[in-house]
Amino acid sequence: LKGDGSGEGLLGNNFRDVAFDPTGRRIAFIRDVFHDAEEEDGDGGPHLPEVFVADMNTLERPRQITAMRTDLVSSPVWSPDGEMLLFVSDAAGSEDIWLIDADGGTPRNLTASEFTDRDPAWSPIPGSREIVFASDMNSLGSTELYRMQLPEPGEAPAYTRLTSDNN
Repeated sequence: LKGDGSGEGLLGNNFRDVAFDPTGRRIAFIRDVFHDAEEEDGDGGPHLPEVFVADMNTLERPRQITAMRTDLVSSPVWSPDGEMLLFVSDAAGSEDIWLIDADGGTPRNLTASEFTDRDPAWSPIPGSREIVFASDMNSLGSTELYRMQLPEPGEAPAYTRLTSDNN
């Protein structure tokens, strides 16, 4: 659906977490996908969430850009330039923030920890590499907000805690 109400299209069943790219020309969303190659009809097997991208003028042909094959994939967020997406997945064992090119490719785990990291948000400033997210890294069960610069591949991220739960 375009901003003016025209261009209505059907995305299919079992989709959620829809996010517009910065131009409004594409969307990213989560859809459940049947992954068991042995059962081609898709009935009775695991339906697992994956990230899809669709152009607004061809909503009926979304592209699956992840193959995480895990129980949790959520919260896609576009980079300010529309070239990359952040999302949350438990593919490495706990909820982590992941990065993938908007056209697909190999996702990169940005937070890779045993803590719960979720709700990513990218600074809207063009060219920004700053990400804010929620995590319980300083106290299990007590969620705080953290900021990090998008690390280069192989570089460890540096976090700055933005809030403090003083209860």
